Amino acid sequence: MINRLMKQTFLHFFTYLGVVINKHLTWQDHIEYIYRMIRQQQTLWKLLSRRRAEHRLIFLYKCFNNLFSHSFKLNFNKDIYSYNTKIKNNIRKTLAKRNWGLWTSINFANNEWNQLDMGVRQMNSSSKFKKAIRNADINLI
Repeated sequence: MINRLMKQTFLHFFTYLGVVINKHLTWQDHIEYIYRMIRQQQTLWKLLSRRRAEHRLIFLYKCFNNLFSHSFKLNFNKDIYSYNTKIKNNIRKTLAKRNWGLWTSINFANNEWNQLDMGVRQMNSSSKFKKAIRNADINLI
């Protein structure tokens, strides 16, 4: 009876203090484990540039819908000329005397806002807008 309970079982690997050790004492199983963990975490995190773009778009949405008070002036193409074009509802870039002036958050936000479809821009609730921009294809600079 005791002999049946004392059967020898061989483990292919085991974990000790967070390190995966296999029966040959190589690092291969540990490296594969770490690689799987990193790949799993990468799918959960968005790129920082993508998160910044989403926050800038939410900021502009709140400004346009009077959910946030702002003191900057946004010029639309329809305010400058009266031609009926497809870009008349786009925001015009601000004029800058120096190149570093083009690298402001509002210019990035304007570019990203202009890339959105009109249906997304005119969403009636902020939760629907947030969900729509998470699925939107935005070209990041």
